[in-house]
Amino acid sequence: MPKADYFSIESISQSAWKIYENWQASMYLVCGSERACLIDTGYGGGDLPAVVRSLTDLPTVVVNTHGHIDHVLGNRFFPTVLMHSADHDLYRRVVAGFPQYISQPWVRTSFGDIIDTIDLAAVRFAEAKTIAEGDVIDLGGKRLEIFSMPGHTAGSIILIDRDDKIVYAGDSIMEKLWLFLNNGATAEAY
Repeated sequence: MPKADYFSIESISQSAWKIYENWQASMYLVCGSERACLIDTGYGGGDLPAVVRSLTDLPTVVVNTHGHIDHVLGNRFFPTVLMHSADHDLYRRVVAGFPQYISQPWVRTSFGDIIDTIDLAAVRFAEAKTIAEGDVIDLGGKRLEIFSMPGHTAGSIILIDRDDKIVYAGDSIMEKLWLFLNNGATAEAY
């Protein structure tokens, strides 16, 4: 698979971009005047830091909307990640399984030879720090408000940018929301 095909970028506002990872996972980069926020990090196969650097040179904080593999495995590139405490155990299990995950045949089919560039001995995942409902990430002239939205997972969150009227929801708001996974909340809680 050609490296140029690994990511595609779509501008969604003057200060935000949607980043597609191999058309299977989406993440968002939101910039203020002082720092940036990367919302979710995808499957972690490509050079996500290079994509972020192509859009901004601001210091970047990572916030995960929840702890599933298609939202956290790119955390391996970043020293600090934030997520709701209800998903910390899920996150630890997911990142511990990274070596087994990248050895799966479907991963090779989906991501191609880029898997061969991953040095498993060098892969380190940051311990997740806690973010909770009511917290605000101030990027400098751009504020992202955190709201809990348990359902897809117990610790699912959404981030709201009131100025641009954008909700960053991970998998919490979608046409076919999965509520049947072991780490999810009940439909009544959702």
